[in-house]
Amino acid sequence: MSSSVAEAFRVWPQFHNGVAAGLRLQPWESDDCRSGRRSACVTRTWIVYNRPKLPSPQHGGLLLALGLQGHLDVLAMTDIYEYLTSGHEPTTVGILLGMAAAKRTTADTAVSKMLCLHIPALLPQPFAEMEVSAAAQTAAMAGIGLLYTGTAHRLMTEFLLGEMSGIMHSDRICDREAYALAAGVALGMITLGKGGSHEAAGLNDLRISQRLHHAISGSRRGKVTCPGLVKPVRSDMSIRAGRSRRQASEELNTDMTAPGAILAMGLYYIQTNSAAAAAWLQLPDTQVLLNTVRPDLQLLRVVARAIILWNTIRPSIEWVESQLPEAVAPAPASFVSGVDWVHIGGSISCRRLTTDHFILVENRLDAYDTDIIPASIDCDTFCQARVCTVAGGCFVRTRVLYPRLNFLF
Repeated sequence: MSSSVAEAFRVWPQFHNGVAAGLRLQPWESDDCRSGRRSACVTRTWIVYNRPKLPSPQHGGLLLALGLQGHLDVLAMTDIYEYLTSGHEPTTVGILLGMAAAKRTTADTAVSKMLCLHIPALLPQPFAEMEVSAAAQTAAMAGIGLLYTGTAHRLMTEFLLGEMSGIMHSDRICDREAYALAAGVALGMITLGKGGSHEAAGLNDLRISQRLHHAISGSRRGKVTCPGLVKPVRSDMSIRAGRSRRQASEELNTDMTAPGAILAMGLYYIQTNSAAAAAWLQLPDTQVLLNTVRPDLQLLRVVARAIILWNTIRPSIEWVESQLPEAVAPAPASFVSGVDWVHIGGSISCRRLTTDHFILVENRLDAYDTDIIPASIDCDTFCQARVCTVAGGCFVRTRVLYPRLNFLF
């Protein structure tokens, strides 16, 4: 492997090392900072004079950590301009996310303009062709969610709904999956917990729930009953977004839109205990449907359902196993533990499996009940669906066992 390729692989690990180092500093909310002991806090002078002569990924991660700790808002816009004009991608990502985190929930105008400048879809036509790296666009999209958290901002909500389903038609984004995921998470942050209240009454005509469900399940546009899916509501924001330049599509690519939409649905209805919203995120309960939903999306569905049905979470293994649908539920008595061979469709598979519950097989057809695992089901699909469902339940379970991790939700 050449040195340039090896260096490219080290960029983002080094970035995250910088984040980890920065998180060791005292947060701005600490007693020392609030009591006026500025010597114990990070100041603008400290940040500026510790800036390296050559941009580095570690320093970009440090900027993000400073923003998460609330220190980065001491910088002047001239300082931010110098960081952004360096042309160093990790530094740009760090300063965009850091400033958004430092100003989260405030909808600060200056930071909003800075983020919008890095999203070509939000720029007027003469500037929409400006070249911005995919990582910077994705960071700016996530920053929008942090900056407008809980505000139910109308224009940003409408823009993100359009971007989440429309990015697949753009040929100017390299990492489309990451961009669509960032758009979904940002949408959920902006409308955080508004799904079960009247605080977002001004967003009713956007049909957020229906459009998110469409992005999760997918369907032909001609058969969608929600008018907003066929013809988006026109506004100044949607015109600037350049939706008229995108090509029409017969179907949504749910592999691209579903991850962000699932998380957006969960955040939109977080702690509302809405059974209707949770039903839209139901796991596949038949073997046929099991083949239609990717295992990683099943993990996200478990997490999203749990943060919606917040009061039902229990710190027990029984609760985790209750998340398993019938298609991958705990095995009956004919299943045994520790078996390495399975018999599917009249042939023997000698791959070692990653689950404790499988079928005892000897070289004969009557070794298992075909009603339990039909010949049409793939063992890998079965294993991955079960493991991902349990992993999602265990992730949510930490909310009860470790309350200090509640910031994750």
